[in-house]
Amino acid sequence: MDVAENIPRKRARTEEETEERRGTPQNGETRSDSSAANKDTTHVRTSQNLSVYPNSVSRLEPSIFGKKPEEDIVLTVSNFIWRNISGGKSGAHLEIEGKLGLIIDKETGDRIRLPVSSETVIINNGQFRFDSNMTMAQHAHFNRILNAVVQRPGSRTRYVHTKEVDHYYQQGSQKIRVSADQKSGQVKEVLTKQRIADLEVHLPNSHLDFRISISLEIPAQRPPKDSHSKFRRQKDRLSYSHEAFRVDLTQVRQYNDRDMEIDVSHEVEVEFIRATELLVEKEKRQKQQQNNFADYVDIFLNNLRYLSRKAIPHNVG
Repeated sequence: MDVAENIPRKRARTEEETEERRGTPQNGETRSDSSAANKDTTHVRTSQNLSVYPNSVSRLEPSIFGKKPEEDIVLTVSNFIWRNISGGKSGAHLEIEGKLGLIIDKETGDRIRLPVSSETVIINNGQFRFDSNMTMAQHAHFNRILNAVVQRPGSRTRYVHTKEVDHYYQQGSQKIRVSADQKSGQVKEVLTKQRIADLEVHLPNSHLDFRISISLEIPAQRPPKDSHSKFRRQKDRLSYSHEAFRVDLTQVRQYNDRDMEIDVSHEVEVEFIRATELLVEKEKRQKQQQNNFADYVDIFLNNLRYLSRKAIPHNVG
């Protein structure tokens, strides 16, 4: 059967309907102002046209279902963080950070090449490794663009420069880190770090990927004074704090137990200043209350994305 045969045919218009559409008064009514009637009709038709053909995108609903679905990567990262954070005693020691770097194929030793054209969460079954070290030129580039952010009129970004030294001790199965001010020697914290989970994100259109890590930084007892550290790391750090997040640019010099420099690295990371805020939002979500859990994750990702897109190649400088 022809599809057109299923379309109801229009009923023939009666003479009265025709006259009514032309504006002829019905049932003895008189029309004192034909222009006013035409104006009203025009207004109705204009409103109808706007509802079908809006002259502004802001009038459009986000979808046929009346709402906007969460971005796939935001949903994936939100679920990853959701599964791996918990409250209780460990909540106060929660660390959520994202480091920029390269996802390396262990077989080739080069950055991964996947048949994708946009950012992609990687399932890492051990065939990849993440390298957070970058060149000094890349590090200096980030320093310049973040300094420019601080200097913008009305900027909410705050800057601080710190120099610390971390001594690492092995106490049984625990690796204890003692962090002190490099100049005064005053101890700032003693803790042991436990990694919970990692998630790598590949950005084929940018020069850097990033890895999201969730850890616990648990206070520990300071080792005895006669203890010898296995190695130490001197950290020269530039921190840029913006609302709920902080971007750290860190140059790290590592020394062995004989005080010989064995490595110099440069890292860029984005961290939740107070990761416990995310726990609060998770609790609200569990109670089906209005919450900002996904919004926090989205802004966290935005910071990582912008830094990745603004990066220069490894071979520049």
